[in-house]
Parts: sequence; C-alpha cells; structure tokens
Amino acid sequence: MFWQFREILRRYNVSPDNQTYIVNLPKANFLSGLLCRYEAKNGATAGMETLPGFLSSISILADGSSEIYYMDGNESVLANAAICKRPAALNIATTANADVGFSFVIPFGRYLGDPNFFLDCSRYSSLELRVTFAPTVDTTGIVTGSQYFTVLGLLAMETPPGARIATLKTTRKYYLTSSASGDLELNLPRGNVYRKLVLMDEGNGADITAAFSRISLDINNGEKILFSADSESLRELVNFHEDALLLITDDTSTKVASTAYPPCVCGSFITIPFDVGNEITNGLNSAQYGAIKLILTQAAASHTIAVALQELII
Repeated sequence: MFWQFREILRRYNVSPDNQTYIVNLPKANFLSGLLCRYEAKNGATAGMETLPGFLSSISILADGSSEIYYMDGNESVLANAAICKRPAALNIATTANADVGFSFVIPFGRYLGDPNFFLDCSRYSSLELRVTFAPTVDTTGIVTGSQYFTVLGLLAMETPPGARIATLKTTRKYYLTSSASGDLELNLPRGNVYRKLVLMDEGNGADITAAFSRISLDINNGEKILFSADSESLRELVNFHEDALLLITDDTSTKVASTAYPPCVCGSFITIPFDVGNEITNGLNSAQYGAIKLILTQAAASHTIAVALQELII
C-alpha cells in the first residue's frame, strides 16, 4: 500500500458559467478524501461576499442514486470547521477585478489518511462528483468565463490502508428559514449510525444561537433525551469537547475570543458529537429507534438554516 495525491480534475474552466458539471471519480483503490478548489475573478465594479454560495449544489453519487455527500458551497466551508476542525481556505474580497476563491475538503474518514474509515471505490460501478455552478455574473459579481475548478484526491493504492470499519457520509437533511418563535420539530432519518449532527446558520455575521434559544434531541417521543439545553451553553460545552480553536479577534482595543468559530462570511454553526470521547462505538445507532426528533426553539426570523448529518455507511 502507498498513498497517492491524485489530480482528478485539473483546473477546469467552467463554461458556460451556469451549469452542472460531472466529475468521474476513481473506480478502484481507496479514497480518503477530496480537496475541491474554486477560483474566479471579481467584476469591474466589485465582488461579492457570498462567493461560496456560487456552488449551489455539491454531491457525490454512487451507482447513480446512493448519496455519499450533499451540501452547497457555504455548508461545505462550514462543515470543514464543524466536523474536520479545520477552517477552509478562503480568499474572498469585494474589491474590483480581484482574484478570489476558496477550497474545502470532502472527507470519507475521520481525518485524511484514516486507516479504518475510507471509501472503497471498487464497491460501486460508478462514482460521480456533481457540482452545480450558479454564480452572479455582472460588474458587481464575477467576470464571465473566469471560473476554474480543481479536484485532488488522497488515495491508498493497491491495498486498503487498514481494516475497514465504514465510510463516512456527510449530507444536508434540512434547509429552511427560521421564524420568530415556536418549536421547530424535525424528524431525522433512521437506518445508519450517527457520528455528528451540525446546525448551520448561513450568511455573513449570522449567529446560530440568535436563531434558536434551545436545542433538544428526542428519542422515541420522550423515552430518551440525548441533549436539551440553551444554544449558547450547548455550543460552549461542545467547543470544549471538540477542542474547537476559538480565533482571537480585535474588538476595538480589547482582544476577545470569537464564539462563532469560524468567524467568516459563510456563517456559524453548532456541532453535536455522538462519538463522545472520539469513540465511534458511542455513535447513535438510529436503526434501533422508532423516532428521532430534533427540536429547535426559534428565537429570530429570517435566518437561513441547514441541518446536516455525518453517518456511517457500513
């Protein structure tokens, strides 16, 4: 076995500007993760902070229908910090004619090079990365024809890197707009083992704790409550458990730690780990229960919310 950093797609010039492009992934060997890189050039007047949102859909489909990954650009950037504990590379500017871009990783393991969690490409007859480009092309958006997209993969070649336990599947389950009040009850899918649950509030300056005052997870209509707490306390506890790096920002003359890690134009998040202590055996086996309900007590209207799960595909 040896590791290979493979160039799967070399700086593809996206033309036409609005399209869905399909990248065929390897059909052999063992894929640990993908790095996706997007580049563009700002318009003659200005650029936009919403650049990651120009990728409106990013999915990986196995055999044409089995979803292994599904998010948009904003969510992919946030998920890198929320799940991988690594901030994505962002080069976003609003100045005219600037070269801009961002990158993110799609993981199939707990980390790149994970010997036990990876994607066995040979299990499927086809593996496709599908990316939908939906940019704003004008003088205050990006220049037509300036988009480029690159995909690199980290593969274990010839033999598996270790004894396979599972592949990690990361997908958005809900996309919604919050209301000013009331409990929002979301039924989560059952069947796989849960590793992480991520709540994301999308947009520059968006704060997930302002959107929801309390967050709870109910099992079998009250038989078990896995967590129930005010959103700020829950985020602080999780950040400590997950060893989240709180970036230091300069607020006037006082240095303060940001509670909205990562403080970026894409938004903020709360991660709920089911693999407490980084023990995958602590994951929630959803198949054992009749109902799993996420309950969000709404506190502010017009927040753009995404709910994502990372699950094990055995």
